Amino acid sequence: MPPKDSPSPEGSAGHPSPAGGVAIAPAPAGTSPGLKRSALLALALIFPACAVTYWIAARALNLGPGAGSVALVLLALIFALVLRGLRHHPFPRFGPANVTTSLRAGLGVFAAAALVLGNDLSAADPRLWPLLALALLALVLDGLDGFLARRSHLSSRFGARYDMELDAFLILGLSLAVVALDKAGPWALLIGAMRYLFVAGSYVWPWLDGPLPPSWRRKAVCVWQIAALCLALVPSLPVASATMIAGSALLLLAWSFAVDIATLWRLGRQAS
Repeated sequence: MPPKDSPSPEGSAGHPSPAGGVAIAPAPAGTSPGLKRSALLALALIFPACAVTYWIAARALNLGPGAGSVALVLLALIFALVLRGLRHHPFPRFGPANVTTSLRAGLGVFAAAALVLGNDLSAADPRLWPLLALALLALVLDGLDGFLARRSHLSSRFGARYDMELDAFLILGLSLAVVALDKAGPWALLIGAMRYLFVAGSYVWPWLDGPLPPSWRRKAVCVWQIAALCLALVPSLPVASATMIAGSALLLLAWSFAVDIATLWRLGRQAS
């Protein structure tokens, strides 16, 4: 998996299929004014709240100015991409699920940026605890936004991709932190990079761009990637144990990719 590692039902390598088996509304021809207003309002409230929170957290944890600044730039970029992608959102309002995902974006980008760029962080630094708590809170909210989408009948490919891209970013940030803090070797970067390599490969081998059905396997492997990387970053955990945990995440990820690649290859041969 990239987190939830399949191409979309539409066959685009950048659009993952949701891992829940719920009905997904098709994209509309344009973006309604009500959708734009509700999205702008939600993001306009979340962004300054995150900016203030980043500043307070960076000072309280003595992380230096870099982590908060980079997190804010990344969050601005994510929100800009969200607004640009609203034309793929089929409903007249942004919805509680996308608001929750946006809050999760705020948590995830700061946790990732701080873990990688925090001032003088070390493998045994107690400041890792609150940062790992933020990453795990983002993981918990990952389950909540799917529930809210189903409960409000606002499930869409837009929301599924938004959710998946945040998972991919958080996993990449955590894998960078594992390597930067010497909890595992450079091979651990493959955990965060594999999804992007898969997408790149689909431009070389178009059959990788085919559709796959929703899978609880992908969802479970995605959850384990985040949980395992957080466990590997626990300050009191020996390096040998952290390496084993990160290694298990990589092996499961490689297995999940192998299953889907084999399925796509078989489906591609049947279609040709």
